[in-house]
Order: sequence, then C-alpha cells, then structure tokens
Amino acid sequence: MYATTSNYSKKLYNTIVEYVQSFMQKIGFDPAFVPIWGLDRDNLTTRSVNMAWYEGLLLPDALDKMEEPKMPVDKQPHKQSLRLPLICMYKIGGVDTIFGGRVQTGELKAEMMMTFGPTSLERKVMLLEMHHESV
Repeated sequence: MYATTSNYSKKLYNTIVEYVQSFMQKIGFDPAFVPIWGLDRDNLTTRSVNMAWYEGLLLPDALDKMEEPKMPVDKQPHKQSLRLPLICMYKIGGVDTIFGGRVQTGELKAEMMMTFGPTSLERKVMLLEMHHESV
C-alpha cells in the first residue's frame, strides 16, 4: 500500500537518517539526506512550509553537489571481477541459450568458463558477438 499523506515528522526523518546513514557509512558512502514529499512537491525545488524545520539543501542542489562515483574500470579494467549486467535472454531450440548484456568490468572471451551467482551455475562461453560480428 502506498502512503497518500504525510505528517512531515522531523522525528521520523531523523530516525530514518540515523538508520540509513549508519548502514551507508559501513559500506563506504556518506550520502546527503533531503526530506521530500513528491506527491505535493514538498522540498523538491522550493522550500516547503510543511517542513519548515528542514534548513538543508533542496533536492536539485544536493544532487548537483554530489561527486560522480569512481568506477573500477579506470584502473586495469581487465583485472577487475567480471561485471556483466544481462539485458536479455533468448532460448533458441536446437542451439542453446543466448544472453545479451554489456561488460562493465573484467574480461570475457570465447571458450571461457563462467560462474553465475548466486546459484554458482557454471557454463562455457561458446561465442561472443557484437552487432552480429564475432569479437
């Protein structure tokens, strides 16, 4: 069920910030927190009278202030773990299963054995193609 009203509670906001911030800091992030209520556009682009207690940045300003995260590809991407988000999967009768995706980091070659998480299923890469051409 979705909430359709808000009580604009500073106490609830502080509780959420405390919980999420401690978790995020444990994994190496220090995010900015902005209380917003999207249905009424509170604190999205203009200050909200409903959250007069909040004096920090508005959402666009907080997003502009964020630094772009450093991707591991800038340091020897071929030595990083393979990150291959799969976009699509096709089952072709008599052939096998074909996966479509983009290599974010790591290295992928034909004849390579791959282990898929979280099930640890192992399969051999038979062929790599990009735009119908072997790579």
